[in-house]
Amino acid sequence: MGRWILETACREGARLQESFPRTAPLTMSVNLSVRQLQSETLVADVRQALEVTGLPAAALVLEITESLMLTTPTSR
Repeated sequence: MGRWILETACREGARLQESFPRTAPLTMSVNLSVRQLQSETLVADVRQALEVTGLPAAALVLEITESLMLTTPTSR
């Protein structure tokens, strides 16, 4: 589900930028879950979402919540 949300957010961000062009581009913020942050495919997932949707990388803001920082990391 995380990949779907990421791609959907990027698609919406690209649509908004196209609909409302301006000098400073709009940004789309996406909260990452613990599972996404620990995923070995996170970088590839982000890269793919950007490529598929055409959203510039600089327009995507990945956010982590304070509660995520309090989570004990699991060992692999």
